[in-house]
Amino acid sequence: GGSSTVQRALALLRRLLELYPGVPVKMSMFEKLLAPVQEQPHYVRAGLRILKVFAEYQLQDLVRLHGVQLQHVLTACIGCRDLQINPLLCDFLDKVGTELHSDTHPNVVAFFNGVGETVEKLLQQNVLRRGFP
Repeated sequence: GGSSTVQRALALLRRLLELYPGVPVKMSMFEKLLAPVQEQPHYVRAGLRILKVFAEYQLQDLVRLHGVQLQHVLTACIGCRDLQINPLLCDFLDKVGTELHSDTHPNVVAFFNGVGETVEKLLQQNVLRRGFP
Protein backbone atom coordinates (compact mmCIF):
# COMPACT_ATOMS: atom_id res chain seq x y z
CA GLY A 1 0.00 0.00 0.00
CA GLY A 2 0.85 3.69 0.25
CA SER A 3 2.51 3.33 3.63
CA SER A 4 5.01 0.73 2.40
CA THR A 5 5.80 2.91 -0.61
CA VAL A 6 6.55 5.85 1.68
CA GLN A 7 8.75 3.68 3.90
CA ARG A 8 10.68 2.36 0.87
CA ALA A 9 11.17 5.90 -0.45
CA LEU A 10 12.46 7.07 2.94
CA ALA A 11 14.80 4.07 3.11
CA LEU A 12 16.17 4.97 -0.34
CA LEU A 13 16.67 8.56 0.79
CA ARG A 14 18.57 7.33 3.87
CA ARG A 15 20.77 5.18 1.62
CA LEU A 16 21.46 8.15 -0.65
CA LEU A 17 22.43 10.29 2.34
CA GLU A 18 24.70 7.52 3.64
CA LEU A 19 26.50 7.50 0.28
CA TYR A 20 26.46 11.29 -0.20
CA PRO A 21 26.07 12.84 3.27
CA GLY A 22 26.83 16.37 2.04
CA VAL A 23 24.13 16.55 -0.63
CA PRO A 24 22.68 20.07 -0.44
CA VAL A 25 19.17 20.55 0.89
CA LYS A 26 16.87 22.70 -1.22
CA MET A 27 14.63 24.45 1.28
CA SER A 28 12.41 25.66 -1.55
CA MET A 29 11.31 22.03 -1.96
CA PHE A 30 10.21 21.91 1.67
CA GLU A 31 8.50 25.29 1.39
CA LYS A 32 6.38 23.86 -1.45
CA LEU A 33 5.73 20.52 0.26
CA LEU A 34 4.76 22.06 3.60
CA ALA A 35 2.73 24.98 2.22
CA PRO A 36 -0.67 23.33 1.57
CA VAL A 37 -1.18 22.55 5.26
CA GLN A 38 -4.97 22.79 5.31
CA GLU A 39 -5.73 21.76 1.72
CA GLN A 40 -3.44 18.74 1.31
CA PRO A 41 -2.09 17.57 4.66
CA HIS A 42 -0.76 14.32 3.13
CA TYR A 43 1.90 16.40 1.33
CA VAL A 44 2.82 18.04 4.60
CA ARG A 45 3.11 14.70 6.38
CA ALA A 46 5.39 13.41 3.60
CA GLY A 47 7.45 16.60 3.72
CA LEU A 48 7.94 16.34 7.48
CA ARG A 49 9.01 12.70 7.16
CA ILE A 50 11.53 13.62 4.45
CA LEU A 51 12.79 16.55 6.51
CA LYS A 52 13.32 14.24 9.48
CA VAL A 53 15.45 11.90 7.34
CA PHE A 54 17.59 14.84 6.24
CA ALA A 55 17.88 15.85 9.89
CA GLU A 56 19.26 12.40 10.73
CA TYR A 57 22.26 13.20 8.54
CA GLN A 58 22.46 17.01 8.31
CA LEU A 59 20.76 18.49 11.36
CA GLN A 60 23.51 21.00 12.16
CA ASP A 61 23.63 22.30 8.59
CA LEU A 62 19.84 22.46 8.37
CA VAL A 63 19.62 24.75 11.40
CA ARG A 64 22.82 26.70 10.67
CA LEU A 65 22.20 27.34 6.97
CA HIS A 66 18.42 27.25 6.77
CA GLY A 67 17.24 28.07 10.30
CA VAL A 68 15.01 30.98 9.37
CA GLN A 69 13.43 29.21 6.38
CA LEU A 70 13.02 26.07 8.45
CA GLN A 71 11.35 28.06 11.20
CA HIS A 72 8.88 29.55 8.70
CA VAL A 73 7.92 26.25 7.09
CA LEU A 74 7.56 24.47 10.42
CA THR A 75 5.58 27.20 12.11
CA ALA A 76 3.14 27.14 9.19
CA CYS A 77 2.38 23.56 10.24
CA ILE A 78 1.73 24.36 13.90
CA GLY A 79 -1.85 25.50 13.47
CA CYS A 80 -2.86 22.57 11.28
CA ARG A 81 -5.85 20.57 12.42
CA ASP A 82 -4.58 17.29 10.92
CA LEU A 83 -3.93 15.00 13.89
CA GLN A 84 -0.98 13.26 12.20
CA ILE A 85 1.00 16.43 11.51
CA ASN A 86 1.55 17.61 15.08
CA PRO A 87 3.33 14.41 16.24
CA LEU A 88 5.62 14.55 13.19
CA LEU A 89 6.35 18.20 13.89
CA CYS A 90 7.02 17.49 17.57
CA ASP A 91 9.38 14.64 16.66
CA PHE A 92 11.41 16.98 14.48
CA LEU A 93 11.48 19.77 17.08
CA ASP A 94 12.48 17.26 19.75
CA LYS A 95 15.36 16.10 17.56
CA VAL A 96 16.60 19.67 17.14
CA GLY A 97 16.23 20.40 20.85
CA THR A 98 17.95 17.26 22.11
CA GLU A 99 20.78 17.01 19.60
CA LEU A 100 21.82 20.64 19.20
CA HIS A 101 22.83 22.57 22.29
CA SER A 102 22.59 26.34 22.52
CA ASP A 103 26.18 26.76 23.72
CA THR A 104 27.58 25.18 20.55
CA HIS A 105 24.76 26.16 18.17
CA PRO A 106 23.52 29.70 18.88
CA ASN A 107 21.09 29.46 15.94
CA VAL A 108 19.05 26.95 17.96
CA VAL A 109 17.99 29.62 20.47
CA ALA A 110 16.76 31.94 17.71
CA PHE A 111 15.07 29.00 15.99
CA PHE A 112 13.10 27.97 19.09
CA ASN A 113 12.33 31.58 20.00
CA GLY A 114 10.69 32.02 16.60
CA VAL A 115 8.73 28.79 16.96
CA GLY A 116 7.69 29.82 20.47
CA GLU A 117 6.45 33.20 19.26
CA THR A 118 4.28 31.49 16.66
CA VAL A 119 2.82 29.09 19.20
CA GLU A 120 2.09 32.00 21.53
CA LYS A 121 0.32 33.94 18.75
CA LEU A 122 -1.78 30.92 17.81
CA LEU A 123 -2.76 30.38 21.44
CA GLN A 124 -3.75 34.05 21.79
CA GLN A 125 -5.81 33.87 18.58
CA ASN A 126 -7.60 30.76 19.82
CA VAL A 127 -8.31 32.37 23.19
CA LEU A 128 -9.68 35.50 21.55
CA ARG A 129 -11.75 33.48 19.08
CA ARG A 130 -13.28 31.35 21.83
CA GLY A 131 -13.77 34.26 24.24
CA PHE A 132 -11.76 32.92 27.16
CA PRO A 133 -10.44 35.48 29.66
